Amino acid sequence: MKGVLGWVKGHIVIVVMVLVMLALPPTAYIISTKMNAGIAKQQSQAYNDEKQKISRAAKVTYTLPRISSSESAESLSQSRAPNDHVTNWYVEQRRLREAQIAEVTAAAMAFNRGDHQPLVGNFPPAPNAGDRDKRFAARAVAEAITGGRGGGQSAYALLFERMGAGDPPTREEVGRSIGEYQDRQMDAMASQSATGNVTPQQRDELSAQLVERRLAEYRRGADVVSFYGSPGVLYDGAEASTRGLGGSRGSRGAAASTIPSVMPDNPPSLTEAYLWQWDFWVVEDLLRAVVRANADATGDPLPASAAVVKRIESIRLDAYPMRKPVDPAAAAGGDPFSSGGGPTGFPGGMSVGGETGGSPKLTLTNRKSGDGPYDLRHATMTVVVSSARLPKFLSAIKATNLMTVTDLDVEEVDVWRDLAEGYFYGEEHVVRATVRVESVWLREWTKQFMPQDVRTALGIPDDPKPGSGGGEGESGEGVNSEG
Repeated sequence: MKGVLGWVKGHIVIVVMVLVMLALPPTAYIISTKMNAGIAKQQSQAYNDEKQKISRAAKVTYTLPRISSSESAESLSQSRAPNDHVTNWYVEQRRLREAQIAEVTAAAMAFNRGDHQPLVGNFPPAPNAGDRDKRFAARAVAEAITGGRGGGQSAYALLFERMGAGDPPTREEVGRSIGEYQDRQMDAMASQSATGNVTPQQRDELSAQLVERRLAEYRRGADVVSFYGSPGVLYDGAEASTRGLGGSRGSRGAAASTIPSVMPDNPPSLTEAYLWQWDFWVVEDLLRAVVRANADATGDPLPASAAVVKRIESIRLDAYPMRKPVDPAAAAGGDPFSSGGGPTGFPGGMSVGGETGGSPKLTLTNRKSGDGPYDLRHATMTVVVSSARLPKFLSAIKATNLMTVTDLDVEEVDVWRDLAEGYFYGEEHVVRATVRVESVWLREWTKQFMPQDVRTALGIPDDPKPGSGGGEGESGEGVNSEG
């Protein structure tokens, strides 16, 4: 033992170094572990501080315009920190989508407007026009619609004529033709008889000839028109009205539009004149649908005897409900939209969105009139149509404009009774179809023909003046900043 201690004392440096070497690893491990924990805590705190700074920094919300009903707003927007690559991607996608929207919108506008033109060139008058000019413009529309007091052709008469419609030969015309033929045949038979008399057998033969002659007259009448119809189908025996307004019966309980058949006794308002103009466009589209259905493969009109739609029996338009706007200025200083009518007033009893006012009601198509960029009109048309080719007529309605068939009723037709009145439908089976149609009218083009009172009632703002900078800015396209 003494030898060991002596050796240790003699080699103390070596012993100390060995002890240090043995104690250093565990000591270093303990020290490094404590240091690592401190460093990790420090770095984690620094990271959280930076994260909070970024979170508190300005965000941007990237959005894209919706081009499909299947797209949700959530799927087209993203809120995040600014990123040049993401920003450039959204700007490019927004540009592409807006180009698609503009192309489809332009096509829909052109399709919806079609060839519709105002009946008179000075309608509507400028908002700052005087009362005399406003009365003159409204009266000009009334004269165009009715033909005026001078007995001229009305716009509706010209429209039906342009579409190839016409009435069958009258009983008087057919009777006159048959009587003349009968007289000629009787004279010829008498001259060939030794006694100068017509035998009973000859009379029977002549009776059969007269039946064929009458049918030939009806066929000839069907060959000169594409379908039977005239402006009379628009009216409901209302010519006796003191104002000369036709269409006193509504469709399915709705109030009917009042299309004038003669010049009104009282001066019409600008609102009435605009509604008459609009009614004309609705009827024009319905007749265009008939013309489309009655065209052959080359686009030429077929005669009524071979046409799909043989006859229009009636057209009833629902009145467009319009009421006076709730105007704070009017409430404070009197209502400028007098229900008594007048040069710029509204006809009494009109309301928006329903016969008793309130919000516009959803229709079968889930559309709501005045809900955004369009208005709705509803019409009911009763026609005599080929039963086998009725689907062609329904397709023609959809292809003519933004129109949807919302109801259809079909019943039998007494063709012999109609034939006695001159209506010849050909050899195929026909039915009477009552078709309910909803049409969409885009305000983007109709508003230019609206008088100021109508625009105000519908909540359509004035168009921005040129150079007023009313459009949206270009900066930050597709990106909204959030503080």
